[in-house]
Amino acid sequence: MKKTLIALFTLSSLVLFGQTKKVLFLGNSYTYVNNMPQIVSDLANSKGKTLVFDSNTIGGYRLLNHSSDATSLAKIASNDWDYVVIQGQSQEGAFPDGQLASEVYPHAAILNDSVKSNNACSESMFFMTWGRENGDASNCGFYPPFCTYDGMQSRLKYAYKNMADQNDGSVAPVGEAWRYLRTNYPLIDLYNADESHPSPAGSYLAACVFYVSIFRESITGSTYLGGLPQADATIIQDVASMTVLDSLDQWNIGAYDAQADFTFSGTGMTVDFVNASTNGTDYYWDFGDMNNTTTSDPSHTYSATGTYNVMLVANNGCTADTTYQNVDLASLSVDENSMEIKIWNDANQIRIFSDFQIESYTIVSMNGSKVKEGRIVGNTLNIDQLEKGIYLLRLKTLKGDSNIRFIK
Repeated sequence: MKKTLIALFTLSSLVLFGQTKKVLFLGNSYTYVNNMPQIVSDLANSKGKTLVFDSNTIGGYRLLNHSSDATSLAKIASNDWDYVVIQGQSQEGAFPDGQLASEVYPHAAILNDSVKSNNACSESMFFMTWGRENGDASNCGFYPPFCTYDGMQSRLKYAYKNMADQNDGSVAPVGEAWRYLRTNYPLIDLYNADESHPSPAGSYLAACVFYVSIFRESITGSTYLGGLPQADATIIQDVASMTVLDSLDQWNIGAYDAQADFTFSGTGMTVDFVNASTNGTDYYWDFGDMNNTTTSDPSHTYSATGTYNVMLVANNGCTADTTYQNVDLASLSVDENSMEIKIWNDANQIRIFSDFQIESYTIVSMNGSKVKEGRIVGNTLNIDQLEKGIYLLRLKTLKGDSNIRFIK
């Protein structure tokens, strides 16, 4: 059994945290048209949740404006926000790489630094906007991707994902939900007459995506329809839920939460535990026999044979996660799921020797952060970009997971 714990206090405090979120919206007319933040709040109310929100949204504002705007900075500092939503001007996310590097990314970083300085547990959530209905004719001659909707949308996705990756933030993928909806349900008009700003349906779609991204649950079934026909609202709810929940890793949603995990091995009465948690800094083990420790990778000797329910709590000061596994001392030496996997590594690569097909890998640093993940081609994994240190290599096979420490 596994469950997520936000704080190890009381059940009531845990429920309260999950039911209420505090969000600051920084953006421009793409956010304030149709009062999109209020729609998110109304959706939350319909689901028994509460959204406490504030905003600073000024027409035409770019990230460089917000990063030095006294009101934006004061509002960041005014509360311990769960999320600060950052939305750029509608065209700047589609700029060429050089212009992104000089005019956009630095100001996203300045805003994120302000968010983290105010509250280390706040997260910047980047509002991926949408391409204009028929591209941006005024900039088409300047940069070809502006010429079409698809060109703009691809650039916006690229830029907002980069901003999230560079700032340990997440993405609210409104633009990708927009792309799916306009392709598959073209009769639902998401645009205002200017072919840029959102229609009521467009703002409702954006709000649904934000609800799912913030509360990490489906919005399907909400009774708040935003004034739309029931059929249209239901489609929009389904598309928003699918876009976010089917690709949480892509949007970095939950990527920085503590995730508890461990493996164990041993013979006789002594068990060695390997902490395979992600994003944890502090740990608490309960060995199921009235003994506990805060050591990261403990070894424990039991006084009597039997099966013990072992608990590990991983905490990083902002989130916590708890996992449980049963340890059967009698079967330790004959574990049917044990796997013979060996590695050999030098300064630049790891060679993996296994009787089982490796489906995927994750490399985790000793502070619990994911530093590299993907699929292995052949039996060699390149690690030349890793800094020197101790890492945990997590290999996923059809027989289960294997965790191996290595030194770079």
